[in-house]
Amino acid sequence: MRNGDIQGIEGPGGSPAAAGRGGASRRIAAVVAEIQAKMREYGITLADLRGGAKKSRSRAAVAAKYRNPATGESWSGRGRAPKWLADEMAKGRARDEFLVG
Repeated sequence: MRNGDIQGIEGPGGSPAAAGRGGASRRIAAVVAEIQAKMREYGITLADLRGGAKKSRSRAAVAAKYRNPATGESWSGRGRAPKWLADEMAKGRARDEFLVG
């Protein structure tokens, strides 16, 4: 909003002190009441107006793709391979041997 837009609400002086003169304070009170009514109607909070904390999206757990039969440890197949799998592969075993179901 530009100052000219607010001036009609604040009064001819355009300052909060000038708003106290005449009917400007009643107009401001009416506008505030209207805004509060709309906020209640639409369920808007002050945090929504301020930008509030953004809701984080929770990520679903990724199912295990590989499992160590000796220890029961598992790996989804994403990211770096776990030490147990790297060790087994170094011994000459194939990654496919550890596939789950």
